Amino acid sequence: MSNIIIRTMTITEAAKAMRDAGIRISEDRLRAGIEQGVYSWGDCVKMRCPEYTVYQKLFYQWMKERGEPIENEPAGSDAL
Repeated sequence: MSNIIIRTMTITEAAKAMRDAGIRISEDRLRAGIEQGVYSWGDCVKMRCPEYTVYQKLFYQWMKERGEPIENEPAGSDAL
């Protein structure tokens, strides 16, 4: 299976993408959600310092399922 790649994102990248899409979230809240199993597209390995993995493909599928397209947004508008 050497022809498969699993792309990941950092917590910072995922939180920024969520905020850019209009979701109010902090990195700490995102970490807590992953630890609690709220977000199925991420894993946490609890060690001395917890390590988080965000799976890019699953993350963007999740975003797409919940989002809606922006149509004819006026120039300079910040609305989503």
